[in-house]
Amino acid sequence: MSLSCDGNTAIVGGLAGDAAWVFTRSNGVWTQQGPKLVGEGAIGFAQQGSSVSLSGDGNTAIMGGFSDNGGVGATWVFTRLQGVWSQQGPKLVGTGGLGAARQGSSVSLSGDGNTAIVGGSGDNPSPPLNPVGAAWVFTRSNGVWGQLQAKLVGTGAKSNALQGFSVSLSDDGDYAMLGGPSDNRDSESGRAAGAAWVFVKFARTAGAATCVAQSVFNHWVFHYRDQLA
Repeated sequence: MSLSCDGNTAIVGGLAGDAAWVFTRSNGVWTQQGPKLVGEGAIGFAQQGSSVSLSGDGNTAIMGGFSDNGGVGATWVFTRLQGVWSQQGPKLVGTGGLGAARQGSSVSLSGDGNTAIVGGSGDNPSPPLNPVGAAWVFTRSNGVWGQLQAKLVGTGAKSNALQGFSVSLSDDGDYAMLGGPSDNRDSESGRAAGAAWVFVKFARTAGAATCVAQSVFNHWVFHYRDQLA
């Protein structure tokens, strides 16, 4: 579930129902806004609603479905105009995934709704160990979504951490955090310390030929990992 900044719009995911529902509050009374949200283009039982997030103003919503296409996973973005919700573009599937990546295991939007991060905790499986996990960042320009760069995988993990099991973006979209609950797992007890990785986004240097418009770099990873593990 997720709330807008003013607390008057809520989205609730229901993965068993393969959908999400939006509610709005007026004069202290909550009512459902429109029909349930179901993204187009799903392949099989996607378990849409497995993760959800709202922009600050509540007018953009993202919904994950980690079982789409046999576990590859996907996410769908919806926008609200005059109280009516509609899907914005095709479903988002990040490139470079390995195996049943379970993209959409977790999602988060920046405050303005123009940056999204999608966790894929099943990426890069290596049985009998847990998957390594990863996350993908997407940005919106003129209503069109595109993947920003290669998937994010934090360095310094101790064993396969399930990175992307949880994700979060700062309000300005310049900082991203990936959670990995299986990091540093004890082989005998099965208990894991877990860890988190922080990534920072930098604008391209003017005139640089080898950079995309914005890049996300694995920055401060060891500093944060040591403190959060």
